[in-house]
Amino acid sequence: MHEIESLIFLLAAAALLAQLARLLMVPYPILLVLGGLVPGLPNIEIPPEVIFVPFLPPLLNSAAFSSSPLDLRADKEKRYCRYHRVLSRAAWSTREASRLLL
Repeated sequence: MHEIESLIFLLAAAALLAQLARLLMVPYPILLVLGGLVPGLPNIEIPPEVIFVPFLPPLLNSAAFSSSPLDLRADKEKRYCRYHRVLSRAAWSTREASRLLL
């Protein structure tokens, strides 16, 4: 199969499995993984450019539009505390490692 034919086949299979997951009321990633484990399917290799250029930007764009700035702002204090904790531990571990080595 050519690249475009295999891409169309994969998209159709993913759409069918997603609809089947909706009917069975199970998370769709489970059926996508199980669909990839079917024996006898040909090994399809798609170059990363084929995925990154046409599919990744719309997915990121839709995720950016569906995220809420109010939710992000509400979690700002928690995230700041986590980042501060991680950075202070990184500084401490660097300082301790240099003290032990020197």
